Amino acid sequence: MKARKTCLAALSVAFLGCGNGAGTEPSSGGSSPTATLDEAITRLTPAEYTSAVNELFGIAPTAQPVPIGGDSTGAFARVAPSADDVALSDYDSAVAIAMIATSAAHMGTMLQQANCTAPAGNGGSEGAACAAAFINQVAPLAFHNGRVDGPTLAGLNGLYTTVAVTQGAGFSAGVAAVIKEVLQSPYFLYRGLPS
Repeated sequence: MKARKTCLAALSVAFLGCGNGAGTEPSSGGSSPTATLDEAITRLTPAEYTSAVNELFGIAPTAQPVPIGGDSTGAFARVAPSADDVALSDYDSAVAIAMIATSAAHMGTMLQQANCTAPAGNGGSEGAACAAAFINQVAPLAFHNGRVDGPTLAGLNGLYTTVAVTQGAGFSAGVAAVIKEVLQSPYFLYRGLPS
Protein backbone atom coordinates (compact mmCIF):
# COMPACT_ATOMS: atom_id res chain seq x y z
CA MET A 1 0.00 0.00 0.00
CA LYS A 2 2.87 2.37 0.80
CA ALA A 3 4.34 1.82 -2.69
CA ARG A 4 0.96 2.74 -4.21
CA LYS A 5 0.79 5.97 -2.18
CA THR A 6 4.39 6.82 -3.14
CA CYS A 7 3.61 6.23 -6.82
CA LEU A 8 0.43 8.28 -6.57
CA ALA A 9 2.29 11.07 -4.81
CA ALA A 10 4.82 11.11 -7.65
CA LEU A 11 1.97 11.38 -10.15
CA SER A 12 0.49 14.28 -8.21
CA VAL A 13 3.76 16.18 -8.54
CA ALA A 14 3.79 15.47 -12.27
CA PHE A 15 0.15 16.54 -12.76
CA LEU A 16 -0.15 19.37 -10.27
CA GLY A 17 3.39 20.57 -9.70
CA CYS A 18 5.33 20.90 -6.50
CA GLY A 19 4.24 22.96 -3.57
CA ASN A 20 0.46 22.90 -3.87
CA GLY A 21 -0.10 20.38 -1.11
CA ALA A 22 -1.20 17.47 -3.31
CA GLY A 23 -0.39 14.11 -1.84
CA THR A 24 -0.23 15.21 1.79
CA GLU A 25 -2.55 13.97 4.47
CA PRO A 26 -5.93 15.68 4.75
CA SER A 27 -6.80 17.90 7.64
CA SER A 28 -9.91 17.02 9.59
CA GLY A 29 -13.12 18.37 8.14
CA GLY A 30 -13.29 17.70 4.40
CA SER A 31 -11.45 18.98 1.36
CA SER A 32 -8.61 21.39 1.77
CA PRO A 33 -5.45 22.35 -0.05
CA THR A 34 -3.89 19.39 1.74
CA ALA A 35 -6.42 16.86 0.40
CA THR A 36 -5.31 13.35 -0.41
CA LEU A 37 -4.35 12.57 -3.97
CA ASP A 38 -7.61 10.69 -4.60
CA GLU A 39 -9.51 13.87 -3.67
CA ALA A 40 -7.11 16.27 -5.42
CA ILE A 41 -7.19 15.00 -9.01
CA THR A 42 -10.32 14.56 -11.06
CA ARG A 43 -10.77 13.84 -14.72
CA LEU A 44 -12.91 16.17 -16.78
CA THR A 45 -16.50 15.00 -16.99
CA PRO A 46 -17.95 14.58 -20.49
CA ALA A 47 -19.84 17.87 -20.05
CA GLU A 48 -16.67 19.68 -18.91
CA TYR A 49 -14.71 18.20 -21.81
CA THR A 50 -17.22 19.32 -24.45
CA SER A 51 -17.53 22.74 -22.83
CA ALA A 52 -13.75 23.21 -22.78
CA VAL A 53 -13.43 22.16 -26.43
CA ASN A 54 -16.23 24.56 -27.34
CA GLU A 55 -14.44 27.42 -25.53
CA LEU A 56 -11.04 26.59 -27.00
CA PHE A 57 -11.95 25.85 -30.60
CA GLY A 58 -15.56 26.98 -31.07
CA ILE A 59 -16.85 23.48 -31.82
CA ALA A 60 -20.40 22.91 -30.61
CA PRO A 61 -20.78 20.09 -28.06
CA THR A 62 -23.18 18.22 -30.37
CA ALA A 63 -20.45 18.06 -33.05
CA GLN A 64 -17.84 16.51 -30.73
CA PRO A 65 -16.96 12.95 -29.80
CA VAL A 66 -16.35 12.58 -26.06
CA PRO A 67 -13.63 10.35 -24.59
CA ILE A 68 -14.53 7.75 -21.99
CA GLY A 69 -12.98 7.35 -18.58
CA GLY A 70 -14.78 9.10 -15.75
CA ASP A 71 -18.29 9.13 -14.44
CA SER A 72 -20.50 12.22 -14.55
CA THR A 73 -18.69 13.72 -11.55
CA GLY A 74 -15.21 13.23 -13.02
CA ALA A 75 -14.31 10.51 -10.53
CA PHE A 76 -13.10 7.21 -11.86
CA ALA A 77 -15.80 4.58 -11.82
CA ARG A 78 -15.12 1.50 -9.68
CA VAL A 79 -15.48 -0.71 -12.76
CA ALA A 80 -13.77 1.49 -15.32
CA PRO A 81 -12.55 0.79 -18.81
CA SER A 82 -8.90 -0.22 -19.05
CA ALA A 83 -6.21 2.46 -19.25
CA ASP A 84 -5.62 1.43 -22.86
CA ASP A 85 -9.31 1.94 -23.69
CA VAL A 86 -9.28 5.38 -22.07
CA ALA A 87 -6.08 6.43 -23.85
CA LEU A 88 -7.40 5.22 -27.22
CA SER A 89 -10.67 7.07 -26.65
CA ASP A 90 -8.76 10.25 -25.73
CA TYR A 91 -6.69 9.89 -28.92
CA ASP A 92 -9.72 9.22 -31.14
CA SER A 93 -11.53 12.25 -29.72
CA ALA A 94 -8.49 14.47 -30.15
CA VAL A 95 -8.05 13.38 -33.78
CA ALA A 96 -11.72 14.00 -34.59
CA ILE A 97 -11.72 17.41 -32.91
CA ALA A 98 -8.46 18.43 -34.64
CA MET A 99 -9.98 17.47 -38.00
CA ILE A 100 -13.07 19.60 -37.32
CA ALA A 101 -11.06 22.55 -35.96
CA THR A 102 -8.67 22.65 -38.92
CA SER A 103 -11.29 22.12 -41.62
CA ALA A 104 -11.65 24.87 -44.22
CA ALA A 105 -15.09 25.70 -42.82
CA HIS A 106 -13.82 26.18 -39.25
CA MET A 107 -10.15 27.25 -39.37
CA GLY A 108 -10.78 30.99 -39.89
CA THR A 109 -13.21 31.19 -37.00
CA MET A 110 -10.85 29.33 -34.69
CA LEU A 111 -7.88 31.55 -35.55
CA GLN A 112 -9.83 34.77 -34.95
CA GLN A 113 -9.25 34.39 -31.21
CA ALA A 114 -5.49 34.37 -31.89
CA ASN A 115 -5.86 37.43 -34.16
CA CYS A 116 -4.28 35.75 -37.17
CA THR A 117 -5.20 33.99 -40.40
CA ALA A 118 -4.00 30.83 -42.06
CA PRO A 119 -1.38 31.46 -44.74
CA ALA A 120 -2.38 31.30 -48.38
CA GLY A 121 -1.30 27.97 -49.83
CA ASN A 122 -1.15 26.28 -46.39
CA GLY A 123 2.60 26.97 -46.08
CA GLY A 124 4.14 25.73 -42.85
CA SER A 125 6.95 28.31 -42.69
CA GLU A 126 4.63 31.13 -43.68
CA GLY A 127 2.19 30.15 -40.94
CA ALA A 128 4.71 29.87 -38.09
CA ALA A 129 3.86 33.28 -36.58
CA CYS A 130 0.11 32.52 -36.67
CA ALA A 131 0.73 29.07 -35.16
CA ALA A 132 2.75 30.66 -32.34
CA ALA A 133 -0.06 33.16 -31.68
CA PHE A 134 -2.58 30.29 -31.66
CA ILE A 135 -0.45 28.26 -29.22
CA ASN A 136 0.06 31.28 -26.94
CA GLN A 137 -3.70 31.84 -26.88
CA VAL A 138 -4.87 28.20 -26.49
CA ALA A 139 -2.33 26.64 -24.11
CA PRO A 140 -3.05 28.86 -21.06
CA LEU A 141 -6.78 28.34 -21.52
CA ALA A 142 -6.44 24.57 -21.93
CA PHE A 143 -3.98 23.94 -19.09
CA HIS A 144 -5.86 25.25 -16.05
CA ASN A 145 -3.44 23.67 -13.56
CA GLY A 146 -1.09 26.60 -13.69
CA ARG A 147 0.76 29.06 -15.83
CA VAL A 148 2.16 27.60 -19.04
CA ASP A 149 5.93 27.68 -18.84
CA GLY A 150 8.39 28.49 -21.60
CA PRO A 151 9.48 24.88 -22.24
CA THR A 152 5.85 23.79 -22.72
CA LEU A 153 5.21 26.57 -25.22
CA ALA A 154 8.51 25.81 -26.95
CA GLY A 155 7.55 22.12 -27.16
CA LEU A 156 4.20 22.92 -28.77
CA ASN A 157 5.86 25.32 -31.22
CA GLY A 158 8.49 22.66 -31.94
CA LEU A 159 5.75 20.13 -32.65
CA TYR A 160 4.16 22.56 -35.10
CA THR A 161 7.51 23.14 -36.84
CA THR A 162 8.28 19.42 -37.06
CA VAL A 163 4.94 18.56 -38.65
CA ALA A 164 4.27 21.69 -40.71
CA VAL A 165 7.78 22.53 -41.90
CA THR A 166 10.21 19.63 -41.43
CA GLN A 167 7.73 16.96 -42.54
CA GLY A 168 6.22 19.37 -45.10
CA ALA A 169 2.63 18.69 -44.03
CA GLY A 170 1.68 22.38 -44.00
CA PHE A 171 0.00 24.82 -41.64
CA SER A 172 -3.28 22.99 -41.06
CA ALA A 173 -1.54 19.68 -40.26
CA GLY A 174 0.85 21.46 -37.88
CA VAL A 175 -2.02 23.15 -36.03
CA ALA A 176 -3.93 19.83 -35.96
CA ALA A 177 -0.89 18.16 -34.33
CA VAL A 178 -0.81 20.89 -31.67
CA ILE A 179 -4.54 20.48 -30.98
CA LYS A 180 -4.14 16.70 -30.60
CA GLU A 181 -1.23 17.20 -28.21
CA VAL A 182 -3.17 19.70 -26.08
CA LEU A 183 -6.30 17.53 -25.90
CA GLN A 184 -4.34 14.45 -24.78
CA SER A 185 -2.29 16.27 -22.17
CA PRO A 186 -2.93 15.38 -18.53
CA TYR A 187 -2.89 19.13 -17.89
CA PHE A 188 -6.03 19.39 -20.02
CA LEU A 189 -7.75 16.13 -19.08
CA TYR A 190 -7.30 16.35 -15.29
CA ARG A 191 -8.08 19.04 -12.74
CA GLY A 192 -6.88 19.58 -9.20
CA LEU A 193 -9.24 20.94 -6.59
CA PRO A 194 -8.83 24.68 -5.99
CA SER A 195 -6.61 25.61 -3.09
